Amino acid sequence: MGTKAIKKVVDAKKSLSERLSHAFPAAGGKRPARSARIYRADVVIDMDQDQHGMAWHGALTLRSDDVIKYIAPTLEPYKGCTIVDINPGSCLWSDKLHQFLKPKRHILMEPDEEYIEPFVRPLLNKRGSTYVHTNLSGVNSRDYIQNWNDIFTSGSFIGRNRLAQNDPNLRRVDTSLLITGSLVRRNDLFWGAKGSQLSLSNVTWLSLQNRIFHQAGLVRMLWWVAELDKIAFLPHLSNYKHFASASLGLSCTTDEVVAIKSSRSYKADSSALGMRSRYSGIAAESSARVQERMADRGINVPEGRELHQLEQIKKHATNQWRSPLAVEYQTLPEFEAEFCKLHEAVEKYIAIKCGRRITVSHRPALQSLVDSIKYPQVYGAISECPSSATTRRTPGVAGRPGPKVFEGVPAAELRKVLWADFTLQMINLEVHYKVLEENGVDVSALKPRLASLLQQIDETIGWISNVQVTGDASRLWEDIIDFAAPNPILIADRRQYEPLQAKPEDFHPAANLCLLDITPKELDMAVPGVADRAEVVTICSYLLKFMFSFKNRSLTSVLERIAPNAAKDLIPMVPAITDPRRGGRLDPANLKVRQLTDEMMEGLAKAWVEWPFKPETHEMAIEMFDEAQGILRRTSDEALTPEAQKLFILLLLFSLMLRYLPPARYDFTHTAATFYVLVHFKTITSEPPIKTLRASPPFLDSRLLVRLPRCLRKILSSSCLA
Repeated sequence: MGTKAIKKVVDAKKSLSERLSHAFPAAGGKRPARSARIYRADVVIDMDQDQHGMAWHGALTLRSDDVIKYIAPTLEPYKGCTIVDINPGSCLWSDKLHQFLKPKRHILMEPDEEYIEPFVRPLLNKRGSTYVHTNLSGVNSRDYIQNWNDIFTSGSFIGRNRLAQNDPNLRRVDTSLLITGSLVRRNDLFWGAKGSQLSLSNVTWLSLQNRIFHQAGLVRMLWWVAELDKIAFLPHLSNYKHFASASLGLSCTTDEVVAIKSSRSYKADSSALGMRSRYSGIAAESSARVQERMADRGINVPEGRELHQLEQIKKHATNQWRSPLAVEYQTLPEFEAEFCKLHEAVEKYIAIKCGRRITVSHRPALQSLVDSIKYPQVYGAISECPSSATTRRTPGVAGRPGPKVFEGVPAAELRKVLWADFTLQMINLEVHYKVLEENGVDVSALKPRLASLLQQIDETIGWISNVQVTGDASRLWEDIIDFAAPNPILIADRRQYEPLQAKPEDFHPAANLCLLDITPKELDMAVPGVADRAEVVTICSYLLKFMFSFKNRSLTSVLERIAPNAAKDLIPMVPAITDPRRGGRLDPANLKVRQLTDEMMEGLAKAWVEWPFKPETHEMAIEMFDEAQGILRRTSDEALTPEAQKLFILLLLFSLMLRYLPPARYDFTHTAATFYVLVHFKTITSEPPIKTLRASPPFLDSRLLVRLPRCLRKILSSSCLA
């Protein structure tokens, strides 16, 4: 940037947004689309906007001061700390945070020259400034891990020295350091994952290992993130929970401080697939709990500011919540009474003819069953959001609140209500089974009876020929159990406070961003005398990646897929898996991978390192691609040539190596990856790799190519392979 351009940028008479517009003019003079992928955005929420006629159509503009004031009770312990500020950009957020915390040192990691003179330099030149600048990149670059090592490994730079592995302070939050920054920068990484998602994944696993900036204690982080990138970490349904969300939930406590839209708003495919929304009664209960947590922590909404509503709450849903994991009695006779009551209800349902519509002859018996529903939230969910899979033929007949039967309501909808309610009652019986067992009652004869009744429910009521309807029905009770667990499955349901509502215009260029408050948990993954913390964390990463590749399957089937007898040997070592009070099931075959709690994931990782029959990690990786091996054995005209098959297998193995490396080792360069493939290709065939693949044209058009990571597809098309 020339001197003349710099002078225009630092003109104090211009607003911050105008200065940024001069520094980073939009291509072609067009304003970027808010929904598009963004490569740079700066916080401009400040008084600056109102002073220059930028009040955005009269709406109240969220300001940095409001954000800091909102979370001030949680920031008080950090006054006088060291701040490491990654990609500060225009430095507005940095300066406001600096004014509140008055840090002894504030390190600005700003690599872009365009920001330094107009925005960073004035802070460095302030009288008595404690700002320090480095042009090292902090995120979303090939060398950011090394840069972190350069800054944090040498304790003298930030005044923190590495603690011994047995120091109890190592697994405690250190308030002498605070990390903040923006992950909204261009992505020059060559692998497939989005830069911000990769960076967030790294810091979560690094916290469990006490590596880099967690080497002297756990460090809290405040990250500005593109909202499109938060979906993987903060799903709105457990059906969307993947490895990224599981790892973040296991390692850290995460809250949204500022939000524009919820994750649900970005999942347009839910409605397109006819997927039922989560019942707003659950959202109402979740919100009520959050309000209590906010009151306990002294967090108040700034005057004139609005809270962002993660889920819409309807008025009739506010009093329809009952937990199926609640302990309601302590004696065997009470258990027997509840069991017999459920058994009779199931028998009554079986006796009713389940037609497509409810007839007059069915109404008295069906009315009695519906009136006896134990968990009203099930019927509330049906009334609030009828499934398109079962109401398409009779539109407009469902959606009336209250546990009543109306003429014209599809019988399939009521069948789902009863199936979900019966299943929840079964889980409640399992809860009391564990209570009786702990109280010393002989329950040996009860378990087979419970299993038999559950099988009867699933076979006579749960069996529905339409797969979509079956999945929709199971989600009714799964959503309830996921929320009722002691530590809810979804990160959003664990939030300590509600996010403040923001607008795209609070950022320049206008974009949908959010602020995530991430604090590592004081969880120690070490298994004394067996494996250190780093080893167990690495194993945990492998296991979660494998298991969440089959997240909708039962835990037992996935463990058996890893190794013979894995389920039989590992599950008894993790009591939470078979304890319904802690989110498990008496029969772990009824527990899906995506329903695993943090306690269960931690327990499985620790049990794995103690298991003498565990397979090597490369054997686990190869198992994931057994379906690819099946495709390679095709005998149709599209089958690959033998040479191409060998090359494809090699590519799969290389992709598995990338996929199963410890998260902090993803910083491969394109040159190294290309060299690796070229060397190993030469050992298979004397022909150039790309020529061998082109000799089997169906390869390029088959589904095999899309199974490869983006970096390998780039390698195949690079000029050095021609």
